[in-house]
Amino acid sequence: MLGTVHHIGFVMCDITRAENHFASLGHVRRADPIEDDYQDAEIIFLERKERAAGEPLIELVKPRSERSRVYEYAVKSKFRIHHLCYVTENIEATAASLLEKRFFQVTPAMNAPAIGNSLISFFYSRETGLFEIVERPPFS
Repeated sequence: MLGTVHHIGFVMCDITRAENHFASLGHVRRADPIEDDYQDAEIIFLERKERAAGEPLIELVKPRSERSRVYEYAVKSKFRIHHLCYVTENIEATAASLLEKRFFQVTPAMNAPAIGNSLISFFYSRETGLFEIVERPPFS
């Protein structure tokens, strides 16, 4: 059902400052920032310079406006880790299985511009918090 962790998502108002702090820990930007209109956010992926195969990426998400889906989290939460993202081979089958297990589907399956338009969906439970699934991402 769920594969490896693809990335750890962080949400913050100052993406440059966060990127600089992760750079001090040995992370580098994978590609130019992506604008995600659905989330109304800017997204950057980072990877550790000495990254081992299968090691998760870091996703930095910055709301572009107060209308952003992540704005409230960015300004009110004391925690920056927002979600874990797991790889799946079949998003429909995985979503159905998660629903059977009583996870709440936060978003329907949709294309993610920051992950090569792969299908993603977010799920939640009190016990696990928020997590994302991504179907066959083009990079990991």
